[in-house]
Amino acid sequence: MRLVSRLEKDGVSRLILDTLAMSVRKIEPFYDTLEISFGGKNSVRITDSAVFISLDKSNDFLMERDEKAIKALVLKLVALAGTRRLAINVPFLEEILSDRELIKDGFGDELFYYYYLSLANAEKSAGFEKFLEISIPWLSFAGLDDSYSSFLFNLSKIFNYRKEFESVTKDFFEKVRKMKKTDVQAVAKAYVSLVSKYNSSIEAS
Repeated sequence: MRLVSRLEKDGVSRLILDTLAMSVRKIEPFYDTLEISFGGKNSVRITDSAVFISLDKSNDFLMERDEKAIKALVLKLVALAGTRRLAINVPFLEEILSDRELIKDGFGDELFYYYYLSLANAEKSAGFEKFLEISIPWLSFAGLDDSYSSFLFNLSKIFNYRKEFESVTKDFFEKVRKMKKTDVQAVAKAYVSLVSKYNSSIEAS
């Protein structure tokens, strides 16, 4: 795989490139080129033969040069490039599946650290979409590292959200917790149905 860097040459960029070099082996068979650059947000775009990763240069982890968190962020984006090939088209599930691959590959500590800081420093007001987002960390670890999962679950409780969100998502979250690779498409449909029903209930109220 050819690596194209649009990054400035500094210590942070070196860490990013070193992390890429040790993490691309899983996606190498599927893409010819990986291009990385700084941009306005953290994102991954794929084509049939290439991966384009953009890092938000104003991201707190990059600004503070937090090496452990930066490493986790880069690992997440590379793993996401692999998951995008499955054409699930549900970012919520793509993140969880990517995270689970990282945990299985031995990067659970880095991922936990990343999520701990992300949740601790986030705005604590949460609508329905934000509630789903703050549930990704504990759902990612569920069944793989229940200690980390429990900690992140409890951390999500410090957010201010409508308590009905918990009952509305209970059955769906249970499906996600038990999800196997053969269940992904069914769970993706359940996600779309969940969000659609909730949005309809809001419009009707």
